Amino acid sequence: MDPDSWILLLVFFVLVLLSAYFAAAESSLVSANAIRIKNAASEGNKRAKIAEKLMGQYEHVLTVILIGTNLCHLGCASVATVFTINLFQALPSGNTEEVAATTASLCTTVILFALGEMLPKTLANEHSDRLIVSIAPSLRLATFLLAPLAFMFSWISALLRHMFGGEAEPTVTEEELSTLIETIEEEGVIDEEQGDLLQSALEFSKTYAADVLTLRDDVEYLNLSMSNREIANMIIANRHSRLPVCEGDLDHIVGVLVIRDFLKGYAENPQVDVRSLLKRPLFVPLDSTIDDLFNEMSHNRFYMAIVKDSNDKTAGIVTIEDLLEELVGEIFDEDDVVDNTFMKLGGNHFEVSGACVLGELFRRMRYIPSVPLPTTMPVHVWVLERLGHEPEEEEEFVWEDLEVTVTSVQDGKPQKVIVKWNIPELEVVPPTDTEEKGGDE
Repeated sequence: MDPDSWILLLVFFVLVLLSAYFAAAESSLVSANAIRIKNAASEGNKRAKIAEKLMGQYEHVLTVILIGTNLCHLGCASVATVFTINLFQALPSGNTEEVAATTASLCTTVILFALGEMLPKTLANEHSDRLIVSIAPSLRLATFLLAPLAFMFSWISALLRHMFGGEAEPTVTEEELSTLIETIEEEGVIDEEQGDLLQSALEFSKTYAADVLTLRDDVEYLNLSMSNREIANMIIANRHSRLPVCEGDLDHIVGVLVIRDFLKGYAENPQVDVRSLLKRPLFVPLDSTIDDLFNEMSHNRFYMAIVKDSNDKTAGIVTIEDLLEELVGEIFDEDDVVDNTFMKLGGNHFEVSGACVLGELFRRMRYIPSVPLPTTMPVHVWVLERLGHEPEEEEEFVWEDLEVTVTSVQDGKPQKVIVKWNIPELEVVPPTDTEEKGGDE
């Protein structure tokens, strides 16, 4: 071969190496763990800081990589064709260029697939975090050099998206994030309690005051018609830190009494005016999301909120503790009597042991079924009869106004179930995507 052919051969393999580089960069950019890169950057790794910045410009960097890949492929095809034509010059005239082009195309395809795509991407997938950090400076240089082309193609892409009405989708949806949490919990990266906490945080913005309130019938309250001695006796009997105060009934709440303030005033003057000690009540609708409610209550220092229904009737009360329990589970203090058989979870939700009998369940729920059931039948037998098979966790069924979800199973028998009473007055219709967007505008 003449010197020109050797130069062409060298250029060809340089382009193959560049193609392999861009292929590896693409795979590592897609597969790299953003959290690990961020942690490495926070520890002072300069290359990781560059990698973190590049990952933050994902679409732009990916466009640069694809442009670089295509330029390398076009260059390889052109150089291979010229090299093969020079090599086949000895063939009869008329067929040289056709045979050379065919041979160059086949050889280039095989070489680029094996060395420029498959091998580097396979290696990059296995070592994506390490690789993206290693090549970060050179990738930043490539991004700078190819920026004009990248911006041009990005502009064309944005124009086409606008013309055809396409919208960019989120990188990770809430459902995918929930599945990711379940996966890393199964792999042992986090324990069950941490996984439950993360899942609760995801559900926090989709939970309403109606789901966590203490129902009206269970609310302990004071009436302004009561004497101070009666109020003191009720305080001693109930052991609450605050109580709503009404004038007549619960639909006419005029304030919230901080028990500490009353006891201090009562000790100094048994005839203390209760009305002067009242704190301004916070009234909220049933459909208040608990994340917004938590922000409002904590910002304005409200411990308790009065929940009103659509008819301006008091549906119940919500406390800061109720909201926190949605994240961390039930909170008990030394005065609480823990009942593992039946537990009110807030709103119209109840956690029930499979050993609890139906008569006790309905009595404590204050639920009257339209179709009588054996009062001595255990809940786990009832669940098995309704499902017709051994249940799995999160399996559910509906009976009359009750929605029953199995939360714990042992030896094929439901150990714990959540019973939701679908009370029409407490039903909240979540807003549609259109309504949410309209509200944001």
